Amino acid sequence: MKHPQYLENILYIGGDTYSGIPHPMMVEKILNGDELISLTIIACRSSNSELSADIVYHCGRLLQGYVLGNPKTDDYIDDNSRVPFAHRMTLISNELYKMLVDIDVMQILEPLCKTASSRPVESMKGNRRSLEDYKGFLAAQAKPAYWCREYNYVLSDIWANNKDVRAALGVRKETKGVWMRCNGTLDYTKNVPSTVPCHRNLTKSALRALIYSGDHDLSVTHIGTQNWISSLNLTVYSDWRPWFIDGQIAGYTVEYINNDFTLDYATVKEYKPKECYEMIDRWLAYYPV
Repeated sequence: MKHPQYLENILYIGGDTYSGIPHPMMVEKILNGDELISLTIIACRSSNSELSADIVYHCGRLLQGYVLGNPKTDDYIDDNSRVPFAHRMTLISNELYKMLVDIDVMQILEPLCKTASSRPVESMKGNRRSLEDYKGFLAAQAKPAYWCREYNYVLSDIWANNKDVRAALGVRKETKGVWMRCNGTLDYTKNVPSTVPCHRNLTKSALRALIYSGDHDLSVTHIGTQNWISSLNLTVYSDWRPWFIDGQIAGYTVEYINNDFTLDYATVKEYKPKECYEMIDRWLAYYPV
């Protein structure tokens, strides 16, 4: 075992956007003693491929909670919250509904752009749709006419595929090919329309949960997220209130409980590293957001 010192580290499962589908199921499986999931996590943490099944209990014991940001959770609730969100944000009236086609649903205040990549050819591999329907990765312009957030992401491809970076991160040679921020080559069947039942089961545990929403996301809106959280019928422990950084409002938060289970919901300014860091740092330290 290469890193036994990490085996006793507490475990949180986290993700954002579409991770709202697989991650709650993963947490539920760990709690239920799923051997494959638990052994995989421990193997990744310890670099040890020879682990006995009794480590499954160990993995479940270390699990403290989960964190989800703008999580896709329920097709019906999330998708049907977009129009109310757009209306609340004064983006549309009934007459201007068609203008939605020109809005970037990931950040409603920014330009609608193609997805940029330093490796557009590799990024298109595995995408078997008609090219007429494909609106995926395009090479970033050398001198773009205007700024788009997608251009920032090109740097992540360059950084993650740099051999010195990989060596510093401990990525073992021959275990990973070209790294892509959005990997379209993974085959899967989309057969889980909602993970609300998973969240409802998890409320019977002693875990902690942090669910947060960006304030300008039209893809998975804070309205939809609040709606499915409300459907869990949890008890409000701390009422809706603003939370602050340097005396300024960074977002809003509310805390729910159900016996030993706690769920903190927070809104945070989108694409603001300082605010996001403060939120997760406080929560992990058991401080009020």
